[in-house]
Amino acid sequence: MGTQPDLREPAMNAPADFDAFSEFLKDVETDFKDAARRHTENESAAHSLMYAAATRVASQWRTTDDPKRRLLDEVDHHAHTQWRDEEAFIHATPDLDRLAEAAWLAGRRIRRRRRRRWSLSTLVIVVLTSLYLWSAGVTPVDAENEDAYSSAVDTPSAVTVLDADTVALPPPSVLARTPFIQSSVPGDLDVVAYQAPPLEASRLDSIAMVFRADSYWPVVIAPDGLARSSDMSTVADDPAQVRLWPRSISPDGERFAAGVKSTVVLVDRFGAVTVVPPPTNAGALLDIAWPPDGATVLASFETGTWLLGPGTEPVAVPWFGQATTFHPDTEQPVEFASTPASEIATRTWNGDEPSPPDSAEASAPVAAWHGAPAADTGRYVRSCTSSPEATVAGAPMPWCVAVLTHQTELEWLLLAGERYAGVTILGARNGEIYLSVQSSSDLADQRILRWRLSDHNLAHVTTVTNGAQVAVGSW
Repeated sequence: MGTQPDLREPAMNAPADFDAFSEFLKDVETDFKDAARRHTENESAAHSLMYAAATRVASQWRTTDDPKRRLLDEVDHHAHTQWRDEEAFIHATPDLDRLAEAAWLAGRRIRRRRRRRWSLSTLVIVVLTSLYLWSAGVTPVDAENEDAYSSAVDTPSAVTVLDADTVALPPPSVLARTPFIQSSVPGDLDVVAYQAPPLEASRLDSIAMVFRADSYWPVVIAPDGLARSSDMSTVADDPAQVRLWPRSISPDGERFAAGVKSTVVLVDRFGAVTVVPPPTNAGALLDIAWPPDGATVLASFETGTWLLGPGTEPVAVPWFGQATTFHPDTEQPVEFASTPASEIATRTWNGDEPSPPDSAEASAPVAAWHGAPAADTGRYVRSCTSSPEATVAGAPMPWCVAVLTHQTELEWLLLAGERYAGVTILGARNGEIYLSVQSSSDLADQRILRWRLSDHNLAHVTTVTNGAQVAVGSW
């Protein structure tokens, strides 16, 4: 068995350590599978035992003297605990590479929790020691040169307010220390996707989040904290054929929409799948959104935008769906100008008739819009690329998020530097904006953030891989 880890050691070299861990599992594959199958003939149960054992070894990879012996011991340990619940079994048989990836991610979460516990214990000791020294009249040692942050501790974070309407996103290293939102949303959805039972297996009150990675079917995260995998094999041969968009969740949180090639697929809260055919010769599916009434889906294709619904004929609309949101009060479509140029403009549609454009009097440093807009009470939100004059301390800020009033006046402009690969709007509600950000590093995670406008507080909702697709709905 391995020794207890030294929690003060430097952070692991993630790529090298993961490669070594993955190769180790391949080397012991035969003994590993035989050990699991000695305890159960159920193939799903065997894979669950393998996943649990591999996770424990991954969590102490650098401090385990004999990883093979530890791995086999962990299989025996988990085989004789109440953990063996049929609902926890992995229903899709994974290959060893996927098992190694999922176990490594789960082990990373265990290591983080262990470091946080150690940090908390250290903090208590330091406080008690300081109180003792203070009571004894001893001056504490000057710690001016100590690092103010620890990678093992989540530290509150906020965007940097530059002036009356401009703020800057902290660098990725600081963003990684923003605290998780205190809710039941799991902290690592890649691991959840690996463990999730079928959607039909559990009751689902309403949808909070839908997540999809290339190798998994969509996973639904409900407010009760449970995750369910939505099996869409009746309409897609491979999970990679399924596409989610940020606006995929219906306004009532009861359904989500996805695309399979050029076809729209609706999934209800019981896991039932409804196929909505596209218009003839519509081309590739580019975006999906829900109008406020939730009766139809706004689907944007290469050749135009249509309102689609089960059992109804497609209805073509004159506005561009990818650039359209809906007014929170009137529920009328609000379309953004395709290129802001020197001004920011929107126009509202009343049936087939557009209103005159609403233009901001002062120009904003927005070069182009990208992604779909969102609407909140009293404001619109859309991601963008910045003009060259948008800099912070002389450094270029290529990415931005514009927060506009309903009169199209710029309220806030969030700037992000070159260390980010982009910022995507997932939604906005009650003065809170949900963002997806990822750094330009090849190994970086994609972080889902909540930006509260009232005090510019950032909170970390969850972390997924860079290529994952996420939609956020009603909580």
